[in-house]
Amino acid sequence: MVLRTANTWSVTERTATTLSARRRVRDAVEAACALGWAIENQGSESGIVCVGIALTSTTSQDVVISVTGPVERMTSDRLAEVGTLLRKLAGDLAPEEYTFASTTD
Repeated sequence: MVLRTANTWSVTERTATTLSARRRVRDAVEAACALGWAIENQGSESGIVCVGIALTSTTSQDVVISVTGPVERMTSDRLAEVGTLLRKLAGDLAPEEYTFASTTD
């Protein structure tokens, strides 16, 4: 959980890889924008990796779709494969008021 008010910054570190430094969080956001999906690598729970996409809506709530798996199976190649597949499926299946969150594409 990230709490931000004015110039304060506080992150609850749940694992050794929780993104707790502002620069690391900014880097993760920039990477997600460049890739089109976000990766959470054991930040919440050791041994668990997640890849997800964000969809925004002009008429409804924004949503996130993600796939989680054990770190042994979620290699860099697999994360890229799943991220690409999530974007394709969401593009094909999401109601038309939903669009992908901004990327650097």
